[in-house]
Amino acid sequence: MALYEWNPKCGDLSRVRKGELMQAYVEADSVDPPRAEVSERRTPQELLLSFFGALVLDHDRALVNARVFIDVLGYLDVSEPAVRATLNRMVRTGLLDRSQTGRIAAFGMSSGMEELLRQGRERVVSSHPFTPADDNWTLLSYSVPETHRDLRRHLRSQLMWAGFGRLRDGLWIAPGVVDVADILARTEAPDARAFAFAGTPLAGIAPNEFVHTAWDLVHIEQQHRRFVECWRNPANDPPNPVAAFTALGADWVRLLRSDPGLPARYLPDPWPAEQSAAVHDDAVKRLAGPAEDMLDHMILSYSRRR
Repeated sequence: MALYEWNPKCGDLSRVRKGELMQAYVEADSVDPPRAEVSERRTPQELLLSFFGALVLDHDRALVNARVFIDVLGYLDVSEPAVRATLNRMVRTGLLDRSQTGRIAAFGMSSGMEELLRQGRERVVSSHPFTPADDNWTLLSYSVPETHRDLRRHLRSQLMWAGFGRLRDGLWIAPGVVDVADILARTEAPDARAFAFAGTPLAGIAPNEFVHTAWDLVHIEQQHRRFVECWRNPANDPPNPVAAFTALGADWVRLLRSDPGLPARYLPDPWPAEQSAAVHDDAVKRLAGPAEDMLDHMILSYSRRR
């Protein structure tokens, strides 16, 4: 059953940084890479993170009236109680700052949230986010004590965002040379042990085998196809451009989290990643301007109701 009446084929693409934000930004419901049927529902927090990353970061919008979030996410089938509960939870976890003037609540990014959204921006705005930088691979072995389960989950989330796939428990691999030291430094996990190496496979080693072990290529391809189907036709866009731009950003981050950017020679042909990137670029071009204009109108409208 479709979640969104405005486009029966369009939904979220998979169950997709320091502290709570990094985990919220990239974390899945499962600690393992997705290999099974997943929910199409966009979560309120994913949408709010997308909203702030696309329409607040580097814009002159320090605080946004709660009614704006309620209206925007309402177009995406998120109820008002769910929006309010998510906003309050994000305040408690340090993602958002809250300002209260009488009965009017407004929310803005915390400094930590702003810093960490910037860390993910390079790949989010890249025109070729699925193209590996080189022919190297990064192999990482780590262990985190069982007593720090939350930190283990947090680290796995960060690894998946960085492009790692799991070969087996505690052994991960990613295309290209990944700054593992930076990832580990953000986990703040005491007693963690990690070893990482970068290089190329030895002669006689078939990369196809470990690629298919570490990543579910069928699942990733399906997500690309769904993204393209959802966003290639402007007629499928939600009627509110702010909601459409917000949903686009949430879907795009989920897709980036799923697809690590593997070398094309190890992928089925044709592989839809470049088509997804082109569709995303076109959607940004048609939605960004109208979303900015509509949001300015919404903010001004609510400011006059005080």
